[in-house]
Amino acid sequence: MPQNNMSERRQTIRSPFHSSGFAMLNGERLDFKTHDVSLGGSLVELDHQLPLEAGTELDLHLIAGFGARARVCWSSRDDGGKTMVGFKFEKLDFSESHLAFTAQ
Repeated sequence: MPQNNMSERRQTIRSPFHSSGFAMLNGERLDFKTHDVSLGGSLVELDHQLPLEAGTELDLHLIAGFGARARVCWSSRDDGGKTMVGFKFEKLDFSESHLAFTAQ
């Protein structure tokens, strides 16, 4: 879950940022809402109740206009049963196509 200031671990400043997007995992689209974004990562709320393993790599596409190759740092359910995920961006793509991360 989000860390308080005493235990903050991000290396880049995060800002509240409410947008939507989706992740692609094994060909499945996972819709999400962002809670905050930094140059290093994002806190998102998944529409699915799907726990994601720490270290899982996937492609993110934010409606705000960029994509990212990302790695799951942590995943948990909040008190309301929503799946919250902390992502670390491995690579950002600001092109319109977000095709820089096609499977190799």
